[in-house]
Amino acid sequence: MTMLDLLIFDMDGVLHDSERLSAIAVCDCLAQRGIQMGHKELELRYGGQTFEDIADNLARDLQVDLGSDFARASAERWVALFDEALTPTPGVADFLDAIQGLGLQTCLASNSARQEIDSALAISGLARFFAPQDRFSGMEVAAPKPAPDLHRACLASYGVARERALVFEDSLTGAGGGVAAGVPVFGYVGVHPRPAAQAAALLELGVGHCFEAWSEVPRERQALADLIEACQRAR
Repeated sequence: MTMLDLLIFDMDGVLHDSERLSAIAVCDCLAQRGIQMGHKELELRYGGQTFEDIADNLARDLQVDLGSDFARASAERWVALFDEALTPTPGVADFLDAIQGLGLQTCLASNSARQEIDSALAISGLARFFAPQDRFSGMEVAAPKPAPDLHRACLASYGVARERALVFEDSLTGAGGGVAAGVPVFGYVGVHPRPAAQAAALLELGVGHCFEAWSEVPRERQALADLIEACQRAR
């Protein structure tokens, strides 16, 4: 019987509908440099990546010099958009409320910098679910997602074996980190611009289960563990 002790939540695109905002921020910075790109296209191509990786990949793909400050400018624009438009993903607060008292440990694992994590949680109202010691940044490990370092850091912090944890991710970058760490991964695609296509890509990567609404996820500890086991058997 599968046992479950720890839930690891990605932030952007899982807890917050913020992948869209990060894409808008990057596109705004591109426009300042005379380059036009739609935010949906950018999100599809670079979703889940750090601003540094997005800057490097854009420079390579577009064969342009974006300047050394592009990643920083994109991050600053992204944070500025928080106050205007950052919201939790639909139903996630209800889900987090429902699992309180189940004896499960919960944490957040994001490639964002700690200051950005703290700011986003405060604005969205989700800070009450994640104490400061339960927030993990990809900037504080050797390599961010899709490397396994961040998820492994979460496991080590709580002393939990990888098979007794579950990761919620929305992007191939984040899910790749969970899969590489050997942790079961569920893919949330509820705010992705192409949910069906993203679910198919996540499943191909090794994600065990994909869902579009938080109401679809079991809210009992054993039922959630049973779903993980069923998904692993199905693969």
